[in-house]
Amino acid sequence: MPLVHLETEGLRAGFWGKPPADRQTVVAACRGKAFLNFDDDAFGPVLHRDLAEQFPTPSCYERPDNGADTAEWIACVGLPST
Repeated sequence: MPLVHLETEGLRAGFWGKPPADRQTVVAACRGKAFLNFDDDAFGPVLHRDLAEQFPTPSCYERPDNGADTAEWIACVGLPST
């Protein structure tokens, strides 16, 4: 399998160092892309809201903050129960 330069491939959008200014910036950067990458500094309200709108139902791999559904989460991801 040949090595591929990610910038040349052009399938990745990313935000690093600071959050995007607005949703239009996120939409424009992600148009035609397969992957979105960001660091902690870029994960601000704009990215948080955009991801919540695009993916309103959490994946079973996202552990609930309140622990209320922990047993369901454990069953979903296939961890052995205690």
